[in-house]
Order: sequence, then C-alpha cells, then structure tokens
Amino acid sequence: MSERIQTMEGAGIRRVEIMAGRADVEIRQGGDTLVYEGPADASAERQGETLILRLPRLRGWLLPAAERLAVTLPGSVAACRVETTGGVELRHLRCDCTVEVRAGNVRSEAGRGHLRVRSGAGNVEVRDHQGELDVTTGAGDVNVSGGRLTALAVRTGAGDVRFQAWLERRGQITTGAGSVELRPLTDGNADLDVRSGFGNIVLERTGVAGGRLELQTGAGSIHDATGIQVGRRGGFGLRSVDVLGPGDGVIRLATGAGSIRVIGKRAEPSPAGQEAPAGQETRVAPAQQARRDAQGSHGLHDAQGEQATAGAGPGAGAARPRSARDVLEALARGDIDVDEADRLLGQLEQGA
Repeated sequence: MSERIQTMEGAGIRRVEIMAGRADVEIRQGGDTLVYEGPADASAERQGETLILRLPRLRGWLLPAAERLAVTLPGSVAACRVETTGGVELRHLRCDCTVEVRAGNVRSEAGRGHLRVRSGAGNVEVRDHQGELDVTTGAGDVNVSGGRLTALAVRTGAGDVRFQAWLERRGQITTGAGSVELRPLTDGNADLDVRSGFGNIVLERTGVAGGRLELQTGAGSIHDATGIQVGRRGGFGLRSVDVLGPGDGVIRLATGAGSIRVIGKRAEPSPAGQEAPAGQETRVAPAQQARRDAQGSHGLHDAQGEQATAGAGPGAGAARPRSARDVLEALARGDIDVDEADRLLGQLEQGA
C-alpha cells in the first residue's frame, strides 16, 4: 500500500486523537507543525483544538501486513490519545498521553506528563519518564526504569514487573501471577504497595533513604536480615516489619504464594543532626550507586544470596527480632499486639 507524508500547521492544536486500526504507531513531539507519515488513505479532521487522525478499519479474512503510522506532534499539544491493535512507540513526549492497544507492545522513552497505558496482551516498557504513570495489561511484562515519578500504578493479570526509578509520593504494583523486582529510589516519605497473587518479590533497599518496611506472605518465606518477625496473621503466613530510617513512607510487600527477599544495605544516613537544605534533592551516595550497578549486572537474584539462603536450614527465611527496643517500637506502631510482643520478648530472653 502506498504511503504519503502530510504536514499541517500546528498552531491552535491542543489535543490529538489517533485511531490507527491495525497499524504500528510511532509518536514524537517537537517543532511547530504536525507531520504524519503513513498509508495514503489516512485522514485528518480538525475539530476546534482537537485533531483526529484516522486509518480506515480493514475487514475480511485475508488482511495485509500491519501498516505503520509515524506522527510528529507540535509542541502546542497538551494531550494525545492512541487506539490500535498494533504496537506503540513514544519518544520525548511533553504531554499527557493515553494508549489503548488490544495486542501489542508499548514502549515509551523520555516522556513527561501523565502516561496511561491499557493493553489487552503485550509487554510495556517505560524508560526515563517524569510525571505520573498508570499501566494496566491483561497479560504481559511491565518494565519501568529511570526517571522520576510522582505517582505509579501498575496492574497486570499475568506477567512479571520490574521497577527501578525515583518515586516521590505513592505507588501501587499488582500482579495476579508473576514475580516483582524492585529497586526504588525514595527520600523515605513515599508509600509503595506491592502485591502478587502467585510469585516472588525481591526488594533492593539501597536507594530507600528511610521509612518503614512491612512484609507478608501467605505461603512462602521472608528473607530480611534486619526485620522483626511479628507473628502470623490468621492460621498461616508470615509477617515482618523493619525500620529503614527517618521518614513517614511505608513500603508494603505481600504475596499470596511466594517468597519475599530484601537485599542490599540500608541507605547511608547523613551526619547526625544535619538535614538536606530545603529544596535540595535527596540523592543516593556514589558508593551506594556503585553497589547498585554492580548488583544490577548480576540481577537481583544474586548467586551468593541464593546460596546463603539455601544453607541456612529450615526456618531461615523468618526474620528475627534484633532487640527489645525494636519489639516495643513495633508494638507502639500497632504492627504487633501485646501477646505477640510478649512472645518476642521471651524469645530475646531465651537467646540472651
């Protein structure tokens, strides 16, 4: 099918909607004009501040190979929306964007704004995004790396999730069946809630400056060398809490059937009594980043950690209380009840 390149004046265009049929879509943003390259039968319709790009929907049993539509948005565009059954690639967008695909992969790089992705089946990769991110996929892996997120929401019915980015305020990750690997960067005041119905969760805590850590598994083990085991919820399962440092944020990790591992060292605190100046970002120390990069080259499931866990014997996954103060702090926060605190204090006395 023949293709053509069409250029339109971008002045006054604030919103772009793309109905791409079966086409793979590539979108960039920059300049003062709107340019699209694709099938000759693509049409453009202006409705006030909205421009609608549409490819005719093909019907029949024998369909041609997937088409391609490349669009460059003008800088004046504040929002865009894409519908297609193919794949979508976004680069350097500076606007809010909603992507809806039936079965195709979605990739976004160096975007800003509120990005929403809805996929029936397909992988989603987001790199170096700044702003809010909301991803829902029925079946597919989700990989978020780099950037700075004010809010995060990831939901996948079946698929693995990997997250490595700065989180400012709140985040939620849910997978029905799949593993979750986390390397968050926070100042200790962000809330992150992670749940897996069936799968393991691994947290690398080196970049977490503070806050509290709460772990729970229904059928599995918990590996956190500095956590406090706070007993069982109901007739089965394990719970553990840990204090990572100053801050009001809480990281909650829960899996119905699977193990939870916490790896990496605690974030190095600043000198006593010193706080970062107002408006200054909290950054990970270079030594911490070097450890993160070294660990990243081998993946979160490092071989030494696997061997140490394997050789620890039965019950090694259960975190042990470190001191009476830890137990009393957990009691004061309401993480454990009086009976649990009494039992934990008894364990400490026996081990003294």
